[in-house]
Amino acid sequence: MRRASWITLLAIVVLSNFAVVAQESGKPLSAEDRARLERRKTLELSLARTRDERSCATRTAHKAMLDAAITALEAEISALTS
Repeated sequence: MRRASWITLLAIVVLSNFAVVAQESGKPLSAEDRARLERRKTLELSLARTRDERSCATRTAHKAMLDAAITALEAEISALTS
């Protein structure tokens, strides 16, 4: 599967997760909760894209930059979930 179609598919899954979370909770999400969930999903998409790009990288400096980006994204996701 090409990267662009993979990312599109992942975006569809993420958007459907919003509906599932709202339905499972039995109550509508607050604006703050919705914003936090949206931010987390955005970070997860960015992380997936960056990991995919890292797997294709060939230059050492590019790999190092992507590794730093992955570490930062993982830290931000962790901060949102704790």
